[in-house]
Amino acid sequence: MQTTNRLDDIGDTVREFYREMPFNIRRNPEDAAEKIRKVDSTRAYSDLYNFIVGSHASTMVEIGCGVGHLSNSVAYHHKLNVSAIDFNDVAINEAKETAHLLGVEVDFLTCNLFDYMPDQPVPLAISIGVLHHTADTVGAIQHIAKNIVAPGGVLYLGLYHTYGRRPFLEHFAELEARGVSEEDRIQEFSRLLGHNNQDIKFLTSWYRDQVLHPFESQHTAKEIVSVINEVGFIPVSTSINKFEKVENWQNIFDLEKKNEDISRAKIKEHIYYPGFFTLMSQKES
Repeated sequence: MQTTNRLDDIGDTVREFYREMPFNIRRNPEDAAEKIRKVDSTRAYSDLYNFIVGSHASTMVEIGCGVGHLSNSVAYHHKLNVSAIDFNDVAINEAKETAHLLGVEVDFLTCNLFDYMPDQPVPLAISIGVLHHTADTVGAIQHIAKNIVAPGGVLYLGLYHTYGRRPFLEHFAELEARGVSEEDRIQEFSRLLGHNNQDIKFLTSWYRDQVLHPFESQHTAKEIVSVINEVGFIPVSTSINKFEKVENWQNIFDLEKKNEDISRAKIKEHIYYPGFFTLMSQKES
C-alpha cells in the first residue's frame, strides 16, 4: 500500500508541475501552429521519419503528448490518424486549440497512460521525453508494449540517459549553489540552446522541464533493450548510433558509456546536451 501511495504521490506532483506550465508551450496557439506548418518535427528523428514515410502505417498513438506538438505535426505533414494522451488537461486543451488552427483532427484525450487501452493495437506508438517522469518507467514501457502496439508494430521511445544526463544536472546545480539567480540560470540555459528566442514562455517551459522537474529517472540503452526484449520486441535503431540500424548492440552498450565525457565537453563548449537518447524497436509478429 505504501508503494502504491508513493507512486500516486509522484504522479500527482508531476501532473501539477505541468499544469502550472506545460512543456514546449508557446506564447499562444497560433505561434505553435505556425511552427508546425514550417517544420515537420519528426525530421529530428530520422529513423522515425523514415518509418512513417516508408511504412503503410496509417495510425499512431502518442503517449504523453503534452501540448501536442509532435502529434499535430504528424497529422499535418503525414496525414496519419493520430490519437494522443496526456494526464494534463491544461496541455490537452492547448493541443486541441493548435489542431483546430491547423485544420487537423487528432483524438486528444486526458488520461493516465496506465489506464489507456486503444480500441485496437496500433502500428506505431511514440513516447518521447515522458516515461522518465513516471514513477515506474519499466512498468510504463511494459504496458505500452503489451497493450498498445500491434504485432509487427513499432515502439519509439525517448529517455534521459544515465551517463549523458549527469553533467547537465550538475552544471545547473553548481550555478544554483554559487548563488546565481534563476533569471541568469535561465539565460545560461538559453545560451546552451543557442536560441535567440523572444518567446519567454517557451524558453521557461523548457528550463523548468529539464532543470527544475520534481521527478525523473535516467536509463541506459542496455537496460531498455533488456526490457523490450522481455516483452517480445526487437531493437532496431538508436540516436546513440545516429539513428542508424544497429547490427551489434554490444557496441552500442560500450559506446554509450562515453556519453558522460561527451556531455561534460559540450557543457564546457556552451552547447546544449541534456543527456537523452531514443530507441526504436519492433514487436514480433
